[in-house]
Amino acid sequence: MKLASFAVLASSMAFIAAPTAVLAAPVYLVCLFSSPDMPEEEDYTLNEQAGTITYTGPGTYTPTFRAAFTPDRVVFRNQLLTTYTFNRVDLSVAVKNTSGAGMDVRGQCKLRTPPAKRAF
Repeated sequence: MKLASFAVLASSMAFIAAPTAVLAAPVYLVCLFSSPDMPEEEDYTLNEQAGTITYTGPGTYTPTFRAAFTPDRVVFRNQLLTTYTFNRVDLSVAVKNTSGAGMDVRGQCKLRTPPAKRAF
């Protein structure tokens, strides 16, 4: 009886001690572009845990898109069939439109300070 209880306890402890994947907190980027096809500067919030990217545009335009997160890049496509590919190593970004506009723009991002903690 004691041996069976010990085996159950040991297997439970192994489960608790097993490493689990920890996803990073949201990452805030400001990306700079030098193209007439793109605004000069754009802000993005990459949330790996939620699998989303939020674009903060002019005014109150802040859409959120589903994104694919891999070890070296993050990719999403907006409603205009424009694909954004963020390089997680060198912080570059490539923007390509496949709907016929032929836009192919490159930019460079840098980490932005996370927003201050809010009271509500």
